[in-house]
Amino acid sequence: MENRAPFVGRYPIYRQVGLFFLVVISGIMEGRETKLSKVRKGVIEMGVKHGRDYGEILAELTEAVGRISDSYVFFEMEAEEWSNLGEAEKTEVHEALAEDLFYALGTEPVISVGSGVVMHDQTNHRIHILIGEEELAFVALV
Repeated sequence: MENRAPFVGRYPIYRQVGLFFLVVISGIMEGRETKLSKVRKGVIEMGVKHGRDYGEILAELTEAVGRISDSYVFFEMEAEEWSNLGEAEKTEVHEALAEDLFYALGTEPVISVGSGVVMHDQTNHRIHILIGEEELAFVALV
């Protein structure tokens, strides 16, 4: 049986086919658009197929994207803005990023995040996080 994550999360996230998002994280990212949100907003359920618990996948993906040292670039933040955030706020941003990536990888198998790349491997049911040729982490989907 195919599982897809429900539209969940603490942040208002608007998804549009073709990888267009607007992510607003209360108090941190209000009014900012991601690089992928340039066209228009819409709510469409999508995401990668998975057999594991969505919460476990999200937790692992959050940790994995946190390993990309300049992941904040995805949200068009400056290094100074990022360094001014507390650890809890950075974790919230990484969780929102992980959630967006999970849904986006359902339609776009390769997404740049700062100096890293996040790839959906449909054959092996994994999400790979790489910088250059080096794999930082992977998240099993089944």
